[in-house]
Amino acid sequence: MTLTDSDPEAAARAPRGRGRRGRAGALAAPLGVGAGLLAAGAVLAVRSPHDSGSYGFCPILLLTGGACPGCGGLRSVHELTQLDIAGAAGYNLLVVIAAPLAVLGWGLWIARAAGWLRHQRRLPPALPWVSLVLLLAFGALRNVPALRPLLTPWLGP
Repeated sequence: MTLTDSDPEAAARAPRGRGRRGRAGALAAPLGVGAGLLAAGAVLAVRSPHDSGSYGFCPILLLTGGACPGCGGLRSVHELTQLDIAGAAGYNLLVVIAAPLAVLGWGLWIARAAGWLRHQRRLPPALPWVSLVLLLAFGALRNVPALRPLLTPWLGP
Protein backbone atom coordinates (compact mmCIF):
# COMPACT_ATOMS: atom_id res chain seq x y z
CA MET A 1 0.00 0.00 0.00
CA THR A 2 1.35 3.42 -0.94
CA LEU A 3 0.70 6.82 0.52
CA THR A 4 -1.70 7.69 -2.29
CA ASP A 5 -3.74 4.54 -1.66
CA SER A 6 -4.63 5.69 1.85
CA ASP A 7 -5.02 9.40 1.02
CA PRO A 8 -7.41 10.21 -1.88
CA GLU A 9 -6.33 13.87 -1.87
CA ALA A 10 -2.68 12.89 -2.29
CA ALA A 11 -3.70 10.66 -5.18
CA ALA A 12 -5.45 13.60 -6.85
CA ARG A 13 -2.32 15.76 -6.47
CA ALA A 14 0.08 13.09 -7.72
CA PRO A 15 1.46 13.60 -11.26
CA ARG A 16 -0.15 11.42 -13.89
CA GLY A 17 0.94 10.00 -17.19
CA ARG A 18 4.68 9.64 -16.54
CA GLY A 19 4.77 6.23 -14.89
CA ARG A 20 8.20 4.95 -13.91
CA ARG A 21 10.01 6.47 -16.85
CA GLY A 22 9.89 10.11 -15.79
CA ARG A 23 10.86 12.96 -18.10
CA ALA A 24 14.22 11.56 -19.10
CA GLY A 25 12.64 8.32 -20.27
CA ALA A 26 9.83 10.15 -22.04
CA LEU A 27 12.37 12.26 -23.92
CA ALA A 28 14.45 9.27 -25.02
CA ALA A 29 12.38 8.45 -28.11
CA PRO A 30 12.12 11.96 -29.62
CA LEU A 31 15.76 12.75 -28.82
CA GLY A 32 16.86 9.42 -30.29
CA VAL A 33 14.91 10.05 -33.48
CA GLY A 34 16.35 13.56 -33.68
CA ALA A 35 19.90 12.27 -33.22
CA GLY A 36 19.40 9.65 -35.93
CA LEU A 37 18.01 12.16 -38.41
CA LEU A 38 20.78 14.63 -37.58
CA ALA A 39 23.36 11.91 -38.29
CA ALA A 40 21.66 11.03 -41.59
CA GLY A 41 21.60 14.72 -42.56
CA ALA A 42 25.29 15.02 -41.72
CA VAL A 43 26.08 12.05 -43.96
CA LEU A 44 24.08 13.62 -46.79
CA ALA A 45 25.82 16.96 -46.24
CA VAL A 46 29.26 15.35 -46.50
CA ARG A 47 28.68 12.70 -49.17
CA SER A 48 26.78 14.05 -52.14
CA PRO A 49 24.06 11.92 -53.70
CA HIS A 50 24.93 13.65 -57.01
CA ASP A 51 27.92 11.29 -57.36
CA SER A 52 26.96 8.35 -59.52
CA GLY A 53 26.26 5.20 -57.51
CA SER A 54 26.76 6.88 -54.15
CA TYR A 55 23.43 5.82 -52.64
CA GLY A 56 21.97 3.38 -55.11
CA PHE A 57 18.99 3.99 -57.35
CA CYS A 58 15.22 4.24 -57.30
CA PRO A 59 13.77 0.94 -58.54
CA ILE A 60 10.56 2.60 -59.71
CA LEU A 61 12.49 5.12 -61.81
CA LEU A 62 14.73 2.37 -63.17
CA LEU A 63 11.83 0.03 -64.08
CA THR A 64 9.21 2.50 -65.28
CA GLY A 65 11.09 5.68 -66.18
CA GLY A 66 8.64 7.57 -63.98
CA ALA A 67 9.54 9.41 -60.80
CA CYS A 68 8.05 8.13 -57.56
CA PRO A 69 7.08 10.63 -54.82
CA GLY A 70 10.45 10.05 -53.14
CA CYS A 71 12.64 10.39 -56.22
CA GLY A 72 15.16 13.16 -55.73
CA GLY A 73 14.58 13.14 -51.98
CA LEU A 74 18.20 12.47 -51.03
CA ARG A 75 19.42 15.14 -53.44
CA SER A 76 16.82 17.51 -52.05
CA VAL A 77 17.97 16.92 -48.46
CA HIS A 78 21.58 17.36 -49.57
CA GLU A 79 20.70 20.72 -51.11
CA LEU A 80 18.85 21.72 -47.93
CA THR A 81 21.97 20.94 -45.88
CA GLN A 82 23.82 23.32 -48.22
CA LEU A 83 21.02 25.92 -47.65
CA ASP A 84 20.03 25.86 -51.33
CA ILE A 85 16.23 25.85 -51.06
CA ALA A 86 15.62 26.49 -54.76
CA GLY A 87 17.93 23.63 -55.71
CA ALA A 88 16.23 21.37 -53.18
CA ALA A 89 12.80 22.25 -54.58
CA GLY A 90 14.04 21.37 -58.05
CA TYR A 91 14.79 17.82 -56.92
CA ASN A 92 11.76 17.15 -54.73
CA LEU A 93 9.32 19.91 -53.81
CA LEU A 94 7.49 17.63 -51.39
CA VAL A 95 10.62 17.24 -49.24
CA VAL A 96 11.06 21.02 -49.08
CA ILE A 97 7.45 21.44 -47.94
CA ALA A 98 7.50 18.49 -45.53
CA ALA A 99 10.86 19.26 -43.84
CA PRO A 100 9.68 22.27 -41.79
CA LEU A 101 6.45 20.45 -40.92
CA ALA A 102 8.49 17.47 -39.72
CA VAL A 103 10.70 19.73 -37.58
CA LEU A 104 7.59 21.35 -36.11
CA GLY A 105 6.08 17.94 -35.34
CA TRP A 106 9.34 16.80 -33.74
CA GLY A 107 9.40 19.93 -31.58
CA LEU A 108 5.83 19.29 -30.45
CA TRP A 109 6.75 15.68 -29.68
CA ILE A 110 9.59 16.89 -27.44
CA ALA A 111 7.34 19.47 -25.77
CA ARG A 112 4.72 16.82 -25.02
CA ALA A 113 7.28 14.35 -23.73
CA ALA A 114 8.84 16.98 -21.47
CA GLY A 115 5.43 18.03 -20.14
CA TRP A 116 5.73 21.60 -21.41
CA LEU A 117 2.33 21.56 -23.11
CA ARG A 118 -0.65 21.89 -20.84
CA HIS A 119 -3.30 21.27 -23.48
CA GLN A 120 -2.40 18.31 -25.59
CA ARG A 121 -4.36 18.28 -28.81
CA ARG A 122 -4.62 15.20 -30.92
CA LEU A 123 -4.02 15.20 -34.63
CA PRO A 124 -7.11 14.87 -36.79
CA PRO A 125 -7.85 11.20 -37.48
CA ALA A 126 -8.07 11.92 -41.22
CA LEU A 127 -4.48 13.27 -41.37
CA PRO A 128 -2.81 9.98 -42.38
CA TRP A 129 -5.32 9.47 -45.19
CA VAL A 130 -4.99 13.06 -46.42
CA SER A 131 -1.20 12.69 -46.33
CA LEU A 132 -1.39 9.46 -48.33
CA VAL A 133 -3.65 11.05 -50.96
CA LEU A 134 -1.30 14.05 -51.26
CA LEU A 135 1.71 11.75 -51.59
CA LEU A 136 0.04 9.69 -54.33
CA ALA A 137 -1.20 12.82 -56.12
CA PHE A 138 2.30 14.31 -56.05
CA GLY A 139 3.72 11.08 -57.44
CA ALA A 140 1.18 11.06 -60.27
CA LEU A 141 1.37 14.77 -61.08
CA ARG A 142 5.16 14.86 -61.29
CA ASN A 143 4.95 12.38 -64.17
CA VAL A 144 2.38 14.32 -66.21
CA PRO A 145 4.31 15.55 -69.26
CA ALA A 146 3.07 19.13 -68.94
CA LEU A 147 4.07 19.30 -65.25
CA ARG A 148 7.30 17.34 -65.50
CA PRO A 149 9.48 20.44 -66.13
CA LEU A 150 8.08 21.99 -62.93
CA LEU A 151 7.96 18.99 -60.58
CA THR A 152 10.78 16.80 -61.96
CA PRO A 153 13.15 19.09 -63.90
CA TRP A 154 16.20 16.90 -63.17
CA LEU A 155 14.79 14.09 -65.31
CA GLY A 156 14.78 16.29 -68.41
CA PRO A 157 12.06 16.51 -71.06
